[in-house]
Amino acid sequence: MPTQGRLVSLATLGVLVALSAGGGVWSALSGPRVADVQLHDAASNTLAAPSFVVTLDATVREALNGSAQPEAQTTSTSERVDYQAPDRVTVNESTKVTPASSQGNTETDLVQIGSSCWEPASEVAQSSAAPACQASDIPMFLSLVGGLDKTSNVTQTSGMYELDAADSKHFILTDFLGGSGGTLTPENAKVQIRIQGSDVVWEHLSFDSTESDPGSPTQTISVTLDLVARISQIGSAPPVLRPKGAPTSTG
Repeated sequence: MPTQGRLVSLATLGVLVALSAGGGVWSALSGPRVADVQLHDAASNTLAAPSFVVTLDATVREALNGSAQPEAQTTSTSERVDYQAPDRVTVNESTKVTPASSQGNTETDLVQIGSSCWEPASEVAQSSAAPACQASDIPMFLSLVGGLDKTSNVTQTSGMYELDAADSKHFILTDFLGGSGGTLTPENAKVQIRIQGSDVVWEHLSFDSTESDPGSPTQTISVTLDLVARISQIGSAPPVLRPKGAPTSTG
């Protein structure tokens, strides 16, 4: 991960494209490579920023099929993460489950610095045990952008960058889910990105999956995900301050 400076490869590419005779030949032979480099540089630039804010809106639909009484559940999550390099975040999350579950709707407020977390006393009291706080949580969060710098065969149409099917599936399993997808096999995986200036400012992830129910081989569980992440205040996000008192959990 770059730790200082801002990449200038985009400017260099612009000069090369302008100087190439009969731009159609350049486009035909090197178009995908240009899009790869543009996306890699934008991802690296964003990660090199001292701070930024990510707002996420995600919808997960789950359905149990093949039973006498099919079940379905939709979980909608809105989340804001303020990030300060190298290892500080504040998280504000709201989750709504439809139809209402025993867990109900939840609100989460969290400050994490390294492997130490602080939550309001009211939230800690409502949980049977404080959630584990791991230093690896922050790198996993950053992989939502960082994983983009390893992609290839990127296409760009009208300002929208899109990973091919293989890279979309790999990105979702390895970077977004952090390898914790278990037996999940994403189908129709799609990862789209928008760049503004020299930074990634928008991502859209979606997929669907159908797996056998471990408890009943005659039934299947289908899952669909649709997530939009918006990145703003790059380099100028509010500072993440250490709360007073001892952490409520550590890893």
